[in-house]
Amino acid sequence: MLYETLNQPTIILFLLLIGFSCGFLFDLKSYIVFLCRENKIVKIIFDFIFSVLSFSIFYLTILKLDYGELRLFHFLLFFGSILLQRLTLGKLIAKIFNWCYTKFINLTKKIQTIGWKKCKKEKQNLSKPQ
Repeated sequence: MLYETLNQPTIILFLLLIGFSCGFLFDLKSYIVFLCRENKIVKIIFDFIFSVLSFSIFYLTILKLDYGELRLFHFLLFFGSILLQRLTLGKLIAKIFNWCYTKFINLTKKIQTIGWKKCKKEKQNLSKPQ
């Protein structure tokens, strides 16, 4: 019992860190789904993949640190830290992803318009009799 009591602060710290990292995984998942234009099939597949991945990371952490003993505070800390990440940093990350996506789309539109202008000039030069 003494070893388990001494090990609990380490377990708490790792569960908080793992919860935050799984929150980042869900941010990544939502960005990938956004890039796929909110396709329902892609959303279901990535929800399943990232849920299984998050639970696997959680379980392996518990298995390594607390010898596989699942306790209520493990779940509360893990899901609480995911929720905390989603409510605080998740919104900031979503804004950053949105800004990057908007800049990328604007850049590709500029490149396309420059390309179209060059193509039109080349067509006009080729169509003119010399």
